[in-house]
Amino acid sequence: MKMLSCADLGENSCHYVSRGNTKEEVADNMMEHAKTAHADKMKEMMADKSEMGIKQMMMGKVHEG
Repeated sequence: MKMLSCADLGENSCHYVSRGNTKEEVADNMMEHAKTAHADKMKEMMADKSEMGIKQMMMGKVHEG
C-alpha cells in the first residue's frame, strides 16, 4: 500500500495520512484533504504552482507504508 502524510509535506501538526494502491490515488486523496483542512496553505502554494504541479510534487513524495 502506498501512503503520504501531511508530515511528509511539512505539515507536522496534522496527522492525516492518505493511503491507496497507486501514487495518483494517494495524491488525489491528499489534494482533497489539503483543499479543506489546509485551504490557506493551498492558496499560497497555488500562487506559485498549478494544481497539477502540486499533485505531481505530492506523487513524488508518496512511499510504501
